Amino acid sequence: MRMIKTSDKLKEISDYLTNSERKVADVLLENYPLSGLDNITVLAEKSCVSTPTITRLVDKLGFSGYAHFQKSLKQELDDKLSRNILGGEPLSTSTDKTHVLNRITDSVLANVRETLNSIDVTSFDAMCDLLSDLDRNIYIVGGRVTGSLADHLYGYMQGLRPNSNIINGSNVHWQYNLIDMKKGDILFIYDISRYENQLLTIANTAIGIGTQVILVTDIMQSPIAKLATHTLGLSVSLPNGRMSLLSVLLLNEVIISQLQNNFGEFSQERWQYLDQMLQNASFFHK
Repeated sequence: MRMIKTSDKLKEISDYLTNSERKVADVLLENYPLSGLDNITVLAEKSCVSTPTITRLVDKLGFSGYAHFQKSLKQELDDKLSRNILGGEPLSTSTDKTHVLNRITDSVLANVRETLNSIDVTSFDAMCDLLSDLDRNIYIVGGRVTGSLADHLYGYMQGLRPNSNIINGSNVHWQYNLIDMKKGDILFIYDISRYENQLLTIANTAIGIGTQVILVTDIMQSPIAKLATHTLGLSVSLPNGRMSLLSVLLLNEVIISQLQNNFGEFSQERWQYLDQMLQNASFFHK
């Protein structure tokens, strides 16, 4: 028997909803089912309604509470990912679908598809425009696992534009990295479950200075999402319970490419100048 999707239920009862409840329904359907995985306070803020309005809508949908509602959405998402993984021909034809080569690769590609479908293009473009503003300094920080992704983005940002900085999120003296941070600068932060207290502290400090925060997180969203100007919630789960960072790495690549387009000849000349310095220093093997 096919499970009735919550999105179908929302459409069925749309004529019986109040104006406030319709606002919530619109937000849920705009980025379904990921919008419903926000905590109830975040969903209320996005919908410009009170939390009791969401509770009433959830009740009309036949759920015993918001936790029950979210459990149903997570089940829908899991079923969708499972269909993506089990369907179609195996990528590695040298073995069957159940081999780890195919299981993990299919799961990672499902994460990429879910991630791409979840990104709000208007918000993404606005984020890249913000990163292209040369009047703003950029500070990049990652956590215990995502620090390597912060290093990857930082390495390219140095070539693309001036005033790019890296923060060592595991360093107890991270405050020294923020000494020149000023109002209007950008903190680009990676915080993927399990969420790290120090990253939240860094974000709060930056907000206190007047910095705009860009957050890369997972679909359940770090607490930093409440502080962020732009939040990108990515799919990162694997069948074995680990996180896959490939969708995050892909996001880095897309951001880098968009900034290259935004800067045009400016960044091209910087890269040429950097390459010439490396050549002069005999950095590369001939």
